[in-house]
Amino acid sequence: MANQTTMERDLLSCSICLDLLKDPKTLPCMHRFCQSCLNGHIVASTARTSPSRPGFSCPVCRESIKAPDGSSKPSTWAGLFKTDFMVKSMVEVYQSKQVADAPKGNHPCPKHMDKEQELYCFDCSTTVCHLCAVISHRACRKIGTVTEAAQQRRATWQGYLKKIPHLINKALETDKLKESYMKEINKNKVSVENKIKETAKNICKIVTDEENKLLKQVQGNYDNLQQTAVTFNEQIQHLMSSVTEISTKLSSSSDFDLMVEKDISKTVESFSKHNQTVNKDYRGFCEALPSVKWSFQEQTMLRVNLGTLQFTCSAAVPNLCTFPGPQMRPSYGWATGRFPSQRQLYSSEQCSMENAFSNTHLNNSRSLLGISMRFNTAETEADTDSDSYSHNWNSPMASEDEDLYD
Repeated sequence: MANQTTMERDLLSCSICLDLLKDPKTLPCMHRFCQSCLNGHIVASTARTSPSRPGFSCPVCRESIKAPDGSSKPSTWAGLFKTDFMVKSMVEVYQSKQVADAPKGNHPCPKHMDKEQELYCFDCSTTVCHLCAVISHRACRKIGTVTEAAQQRRATWQGYLKKIPHLINKALETDKLKESYMKEINKNKVSVENKIKETAKNICKIVTDEENKLLKQVQGNYDNLQQTAVTFNEQIQHLMSSVTEISTKLSSSSDFDLMVEKDISKTVESFSKHNQTVNKDYRGFCEALPSVKWSFQEQTMLRVNLGTLQFTCSAAVPNLCTFPGPQMRPSYGWATGRFPSQRQLYSSEQCSMENAFSNTHLNNSRSLLGISMRFNTAETEADTDSDSYSHNWNSPMASEDEDLYD
């Protein structure tokens, strides 16, 4: 019997992966391979051969196989070979036979190696042998056969599997609603972002205006000093012209005219007084220049609060990163989101897969209705006197140029 089973498996196995044939494809040499295995072999073989000779060799007999379609890519050749539906059916029959024969043996009890685990304790959720049932599970209320427990489990899971298409349709309908909600949420997001940027832009403008104001005042003070220096230079030039004029009159006038001409006398007296005044003021201006300086004291930091961002959601949004799968009670130790492949059977109590699948997706989309973002602009506290400067100049002309110190 064992030899017959081994022979059957060998005939139905792929020579590349050594597993049962999946989508068996037949080559002209009558050797069969899984479509995926054959595709991998073709791609690897054609990568090492010349494109001018489209084809590959059989992995078993090495017979040269022509490409089924020379104009197509090698990655599509495997699907163009004929599918052996008879072998495919035989594989399915063989697999069903293996499943039917599986519970009949090869499951020895770890405590009593000569006994098979043919019973199932519903209270402890574990498989046991006859001796374990009598010795270790005498107090348990319900013990049945593994076959009985497996039938109950299969019936429960088949019931869930029948409901899955309906649940998927409900999820797809909900997904359509989700898309419309997400569009509205995105509009709200863009609006809030624009408002934040506009608020920040306004605050930057306030700071820039204050900067320009201070710089303009500094430049104005400097321009006034520069103009004062130019004015003194003009007065000096005027004095020099007066000296030249008086010298000319003194040298060209006769003794009589010099004693009689009153304009010359007035000009000399006026020149003498004006020269003394200009000399005094100009000397004071030059002596005061070393004491001229600007200083900038950062007395108070600019206090800026852009505003408050409020994110509201009327319902909790579930985490849907993984497919829920059958949600069992924690005490059963099943991993969320997958079907375990353990041989050990568990109690067939009601699972929550239906609720975990449908309610989670529906609640997720419904909760999107209550999501909104709002940005409240706060008043910006900007003390215009916080950043100040001082201009000190001890000059005899301070009373004439008070605008320099404003």
